[in-house]
Amino acid sequence: KLSLVDTYSDMEPKDYKKLLEKFYLGLSSPKEEKVLYDAMEDGIDGEYESFSRDAWEHSQGIDEHRKARMRREILRMIGDSPAASRAASRRKAFRVFFRSVAVAAAAVSGVLAGYMYSEYSDPVQEFEFIAERGQKSKASLPDGTVVWLNSASRISYTSAYNDKDRHVELEGEAYFDVGKNKELPFVVMAGGAEVKAIGTRFNVKAYSDDDEVVVTLVQGKVRTSASGNEEYLVPGEQAVYDKEVGSLTRSEAPYADHLVPWIDNEINFEGQTLEQVADILERMYDIDVIFEEESVKSYSYTGLVRNGSLSNILELISSTSPVNYQLSGNTVIFKLKQK
Repeated sequence: KLSLVDTYSDMEPKDYKKLLEKFYLGLSSPKEEKVLYDAMEDGIDGEYESFSRDAWEHSQGIDEHRKARMRREILRMIGDSPAASRAASRRKAFRVFFRSVAVAAAAVSGVLAGYMYSEYSDPVQEFEFIAERGQKSKASLPDGTVVWLNSASRISYTSAYNDKDRHVELEGEAYFDVGKNKELPFVVMAGGAEVKAIGTRFNVKAYSDDDEVVVTLVQGKVRTSASGNEEYLVPGEQAVYDKEVGSLTRSEAPYADHLVPWIDNEINFEGQTLEQVADILERMYDIDVIFEEESVKSYSYTGLVRNGSLSNILELISSTSPVNYQLSGNTVIFKLKQK
């Protein structure tokens, strides 16, 4: 008896849908994927269109792990597809499929058509650089742009970079020294804001758990846009996008001589509460912070800490507020000072 993956000549539409469901979930085998490839070449594309629409209609509520898995599977299948090396006459059969994948991926996993196929011929790959908690890293992009990543941050871009565009996505904080290319502006997408530059140096702080995206310009000129607003910065200025309110404001950056303090292992506090400071310390030093009393969280701190070692910061917190700390292994405990 032939199984589903042994033949597709007598397969019903529901059978293709089952294969597609397995593929989107990342559960399909190489043999099952070959069935899809063969079906694509034979122009059996109606179910791809139908399933993509179904995926769109039922995409709500899918957890992030499943979305990421689907995205990886889609990109892997496209990268391995024989379509990239076949004659143009055979590409037509793949077009509907990849268009359908792009629709479903955009709906279900947030992948835009740019991750799929350019002109449905050349496979597009995605690249990512990561700095884990407690680490910083440096990366060079294909155009010579240099990126410094702060702790718990990542940037990603596709193989279309420096060919069709110079777009990167940022989660966290990064300092960019952008290579010049007047034909292809450099664009950073971060936390709902877009930063556009041609050749310049600037910092973007866009952690997902922060209320704001902050863009600080060191050299050159950038345009920051968000929620229908835009601001052009000159060196020494910063744009702040309030993600909750949707406002975008421009102002002078604090400490003109220390526009990007984290690069030099410095920290700039601008009225952050101890609870917010704790988030920063957890990212920078890969520690856990515990508060013995809720009231401790509300104390605020302002100033530039030039020696950004953990012990120095903890001492400054203790000396400028009625807060004691205890460092035990990888955990910091804050508590009120005893009177």
